[in-house]
Amino acid sequence: MHGGRDRKDGTDIAGDWLKVHHNTFRAAKPALSIRGTPREKAEVHGNWFRDGRAVRGHVDPKTGERKRVGEVVPLPGAGGAQEPPPGHTTLTVVVINQAMGLRELRQLARQVHASMARAIDPFHTIHDGDVLYAVTTNQLSEAPLEYSQIGYIASELAWDAVLRSF
Repeated sequence: MHGGRDRKDGTDIAGDWLKVHHNTFRAAKPALSIRGTPREKAEVHGNWFRDGRAVRGHVDPKTGERKRVGEVVPLPGAGGAQEPPPGHTTLTVVVINQAMGLRELRQLARQVHASMARAIDPFHTIHDGDVLYAVTTNQLSEAPLEYSQIGYIASELAWDAVLRSF
């Protein structure tokens, strides 16, 4: 949001009101900059900012910081074998009420589980038990949503659930 300083009009006014809520920002540098003051009201809440660090996964026991898998598992030739990081298990259930066949449910499970790897690192390693179950109640026989729409919505909900889990 730009204020009067940007317009060089001698004010600091940046509109009447501002509301930024329930967004996920993924950026290496600050994703949100408010320059100026709204006249009436400003609300910024329920947002998640992602800067490339691991959000969930391995915790370095020495520093207490979360590390990405590439920071704790040495590559061949990097010198000295290390113990792999301890595994963490993520159990997920996706329940829908729209009738869906086994093939579609299997693909939905793959899509949703893959989306969770955006936030959890490491994910699906030999040392953990990450698993996702996708089930349907078959309550709705007519399909109000396309399978791709269900996959997208479920993936975003799983992503949000991971970010809200702490």
